[in-house]
Amino acid sequence: MGNLKLVEKNDNKQDSSSDKLHDNFSDILDQSLKEDYEVLEFLKDK
Repeated sequence: MGNLKLVEKNDNKQDSSSDKLHDNFSDILDQSLKEDYEVLEFLKDK
């Protein structure tokens, strides 16, 4: 089990930049989904 913990620590170090990328992507996705939803609501009102 001790070895496994070391491996996980190393993986975390490597993934920190890809996690940032993933967070940015999630934010962009959320933003575009929100905008799509607002457009749909706007069209529904007409």
